[in-house]
Amino acid sequence: MRSHRILPFMSHPGGNPRTIDDFMRLDVVLSRFTSVQPDVFFLSNTSLARLDRRLEGPPDIAIEFLSRGNPENGLDRKLKLYRKHAVPEYWIGDPEARTLAIRRLANGAWSEPLQLGA
Repeated sequence: MRSHRILPFMSHPGGNPRTIDDFMRLDVVLSRFTSVQPDVFFLSNTSLARLDRRLEGPPDIAIEFLSRGNPENGLDRKLKLYRKHAVPEYWIGDPEARTLAIRRLANGAWSEPLQLGA
């Protein structure tokens, strides 16, 4: 897809070198009082302007992987949080089940998940 590109770990839109550690700790600021650190996120070319030492506003796609100890955190709390802050697409990976659920936000509500499995 020509309108998107992969942001290499060692480059930055402002030209400043970045390390993988910088990206591992990158905050996504959703509001004055809410920031998150998704496991992975995607930005379109138009969203890259909001990326500096943190991302201001929602990513185009937020991707979270469920953890063994707290799988509900990804399914309930983050679904509500990402809906509230208008994240357009949310992918939930379940390593145990080897599945990926993809949800899209439309008119303030999540679509039924598209389930992909191994």
